[in-house]
Amino acid sequence: MQPAPRPIHALPDHLINQIAAGEVVERPASIVKELLENSLDAGASALRVEVRGGGADSLSVSDDGHGIPRDELTLALTRHCTSKIARVEDLGAILSLGFRGEALASIAAVAEVSLSSRVQDANHAWAVHTQPGQAIPLPIPASRARGTTVVVRNLFATVPARRQFLRRATTESLVIQQLLRGLAFCVPAVGFSLDFDERRQWQAVAARDERSAAQRWRSVFGAEFARDAQFIERMAGDMRVYGWVGPPELARAQADLQFLAVNGRLVRDRQLVHGIRMAFADALPAGRYASFALHLELPPSEVDVNVHPGKTEVRFRHLREVHDLFFSAARQALAGVPSAIHTAVTESAVRPAVAAQPGLPARGVSFPTQARFADAPTVPEPLAAQMQIQDRAEQPWPKPALLGGRYLPVVEYGGALRIHDVVALIEAALEIQTPLPRQVLTFPIRVPTPPGPTAGLALAELSRFELEFAAIGPTTWVLRAFPGWLPAVDGEAFVRALLQDRDFPGDSHPAVARALAGALEVPPAVDARGAWLEAWTQHLRGLDPAAFSCTPSADAVAALFPRPRRER
Repeated sequence: MQPAPRPIHALPDHLINQIAAGEVVERPASIVKELLENSLDAGASALRVEVRGGGADSLSVSDDGHGIPRDELTLALTRHCTSKIARVEDLGAILSLGFRGEALASIAAVAEVSLSSRVQDANHAWAVHTQPGQAIPLPIPASRARGTTVVVRNLFATVPARRQFLRRATTESLVIQQLLRGLAFCVPAVGFSLDFDERRQWQAVAARDERSAAQRWRSVFGAEFARDAQFIERMAGDMRVYGWVGPPELARAQADLQFLAVNGRLVRDRQLVHGIRMAFADALPAGRYASFALHLELPPSEVDVNVHPGKTEVRFRHLREVHDLFFSAARQALAGVPSAIHTAVTESAVRPAVAAQPGLPARGVSFPTQARFADAPTVPEPLAAQMQIQDRAEQPWPKPALLGGRYLPVVEYGGALRIHDVVALIEAALEIQTPLPRQVLTFPIRVPTPPGPTAGLALAELSRFELEFAAIGPTTWVLRAFPGWLPAVDGEAFVRALLQDRDFPGDSHPAVARALAGALEVPPAVDARGAWLEAWTQHLRGLDPAAFSCTPSADAVAALFPRPRRER
């Protein structure tokens, strides 16, 4: 017996919002993408993403952008409210990244949302805290620097069926990290950092000069691609393609190193990928995927970005011409012909991906003039001044040499100067019997097999220190994981120091400690080192308090600071 037909009726607002959320919020990474794009539209120069439980428990995005005035906070969480478009004509020439007026409202329909923001010259910040299905409350005073923070908790708590379809926390976290890599490729002038469960997982410093640009591209693409990819640029009419294409030797088993940006927007497009695939022809075996990172610039009227709820797909007015342009650009890269358009660093330092729309920042894209990322240009002074990060914790820290290769001076509370033996501290941590976590590297580091018959024994010995090395051939090792209790470490610097240590592989314990200490990314400011040191040793001290006496002897301190000889 068929059920009686139901009458047509209007849906309640909370159900309408949950239906809209199904278009925008597919998984935690979908939320991160919406929030990051809004931050970029707000002129942010530093973005911090914090994730717990793969994003299902909580995730937050903080920026140093223009902020949202108090009177607009409630509107920001209301459906069909936006600052990105005002007229029907605006839909045909969208230059911003985030433009869907219901994105934040949809997120608030399926999760708890806290939105806090402060604009320039305001006395303090304002915050709004919402619950799914409830009215948006009035803003309350809050404390933060200029910019905006959005915290999303208990995703899909009101829609348990949707929550059950989320993948494991590690899988969802990796999807978020891949998203940040793609956005970091699109906007090299913006710094990114990513924390998983209160631990720094990945960071991409803003490209301000040659050194920081090279460091950034290694973080985004990996060392091999950064070293071997060919930079190209090709133009056809109003269209311009530029970026990097990896040689066939860098083809991968997955399409995880394929980045496409259209007018500064990260997209997926099978037709453009097909054009690149055709350029490789027989050089690309079946089941292997080319590696590339390419920007396409063209007039906004020539591309429709409003064809997908998540804004990940676009439609071109003249698809065939775009396809052929990508094909010829990839052929140029495979032929080993670098772009000859830019002959000086100053000509190609930073170019806007699209013309600046009133009220929106011009997103810059920096690129080298030759094939190597090490040749990345210097960012012009006016732009560099705009990209200064106010939060010292987010600044890229150089690695100052430890005194004597092992001692770290720290200014403690009250102004006293204390010397810490970092190598001894790490050695004590390596001796703890309790299993400690590992930090898996997104891009494993290849190293030559250490010489000598004891290399195999050293391989097994290193695994005791949460250092996951594996032999992938008679002459090559690969480093896949670091000790998870350490702060940020320069992986390549660690490997170089370890292989150059005279005691390795015979006596690996002190060699590993020295190499790890030398590769730590230590704060340059002496007064900031105390909190940094305490942050990563607190957990270890709880496991074995007696093992962490790291004050050097009086003789060692005297050797570090010799008294000047008095002349008679």
